[in-house]
Amino acid sequence: EAVLKKLTRSFLPRALIIVSENFKECLETDTKPGIIARLYGTVQVIEKIEKSAYTPQPATDTYLLAFTKKKLLTEEEQAFHSFLIYNGKCKNALRELLVHKGKTKKQARELMKEAGFSPDVLEKPTAQLTAKALIRIREFIQKLY
Repeated sequence: EAVLKKLTRSFLPRALIIVSENFKECLETDTKPGIIARLYGTVQVIEKIEKSAYTPQPATDTYLLAFTKKKLLTEEEQAFHSFLIYNGKCKNALRELLVHKGKTKKQARELMKEAGFSPDVLEKPTAQLTAKALIRIREFIQKLY
């Protein structure tokens, strides 16, 4: 995940990375790294590297992947990006997005309540949210845009 965060914030338009089989599967599914990777670009498998190619041999095979960043984010993707990089609680990040869309703070709180977010999710820092919570928040943001 740390490498992925660095790649999304770097100025590199494309990067080649070697990852484990498990992490490759994470990037292809609706896990937190997968959601983040698809927001900022595309991940393509270049080649499978057999574990026998290494000395000493690792427990799993590895993959050479190409991560290509998107040139431009849509307005909705930019909003989700703003949410992800917000340094604070989920409720504050969502409130700021809604205020930016022209809602008052009171209206923003009501919209979050109507959306049915649990208090536990709203109190968590944005960096600690689970994939399931990120999917729900992305759907909420999609409805706004």
